Amino acid sequence: MPAFLLAGAAMDVRVRLCRAGDLDAALARRYYAVLDGADRERVDRLPPEHRASMLLARGLVRIELARVLGRAPRALRVERGPLGKPAVAGAPQLRFNLSHSGDWVALAWLARPAPTPAVGLGVDLECARPGRDVVRLAARCFGEAEGARVAALPLAAAAARFRDRWTLAEAWVKARGGSLARVLGTPALPQLPEAARRGRRPAAAGEAPASWQLLTPAPGLTLALWLEGSSVLRSRVSLGLPLRRWLPVRA
Repeated sequence: MPAFLLAGAAMDVRVRLCRAGDLDAALARRYYAVLDGADRERVDRLPPEHRASMLLARGLVRIELARVLGRAPRALRVERGPLGKPAVAGAPQLRFNLSHSGDWVALAWLARPAPTPAVGLGVDLECARPGRDVVRLAARCFGEAEGARVAALPLAAAAARFRDRWTLAEAWVKARGGSLARVLGTPALPQLPEAARRGRRPAAAGEAPASWQLLTPAPGLTLALWLEGSSVLRSRVSLGLPLRRWLPVRA
């Protein structure tokens, strides 16, 4: 199916949003049990104060995507493609993306397989960080005009505006693949209309359609979704750890 035929096709995106602080000792053991050797090494070599977030992120990918694929969580092999986008070995049409900020972790995935290679999904989270000079950051990352726009806002609104712009840019580049650092400060970055929380980009010469959404799932927390390949994004966010009964796969 050519990319332009997806312009009006709605795609459903599922998001699981969790906090590492909710991962008690019993659940942590169960999450650890589904990790493969490489993931366990990543968790084990972190300082103790950072292990819960990594454990949650790695375990969440396996638990949720194994359910989608009908496989055992530990049997999944997560890879990275040439543009850095994550994929599950043997399931190239499963689009998913992961982000974390503070002790929050978000996993997003398409509810149905991607119909063409042109489809990409990106998610990004950003917690409020009091004390940051968001005016300077906005100007440096998005240009002097954006810096002036942020400077004209009250402090809380300025911080929220910067989080919106930053998370949307991160989600955009994660959906497409590549590095955000290479495009910061350039016109290539997606523009954010005033007060808009969702939008779409129609198909154009050389580009597939796209759609995006900004959410505030908790005070001071911004979540951005970018869907490359469809101009209609429908999202459903589930808060909290997946507490279904499941059995870890033993080595």
